[in-house]
Amino acid sequence: MGQHKTNLYAVGVYETPQQEILPTHVSPILAEKKHGKFRRIIYVIKIPYEIFVIEAIGKWVDSVEEMFPVKSYIFFAPKPFRHNSQVILISKSKIIVEKSKILLLIYLTISMLNNIRDMNYMKRSLRTIINVF
Repeated sequence: MGQHKTNLYAVGVYETPQQEILPTHVSPILAEKKHGKFRRIIYVIKIPYEIFVIEAIGKWVDSVEEMFPVKSYIFFAPKPFRHNSQVILISKSKIIVEKSKILLLIYLTISMLNNIRDMNYMKRSLRTIINVF
């Protein structure tokens, strides 16, 4: 599989994080999408926040949940993914998948404003922003 596949999607995360660590970078569940069906992708992270695809595994399935025998991960609507995208979980139900550092900064700033009363969230957001760059 090449690094330039255009039909890769982030469809979930392997972690089940607690609120105390959000926002944070996470390892995405990646899938290839073809004709409305999904197949899981295995990858390695060789450079911080740069993913290198190894291969697709498993059979084509109708939903991302079917890629695993037991639903034990967090899944979300498929978001287009490039090998240099960063994946940041900002709440238990909201994720950012983006390669533009400027857009990541904007999304994280909005998240901070939405959680302005939580000083610990603010501190973690600043740490995540530093990690983006």
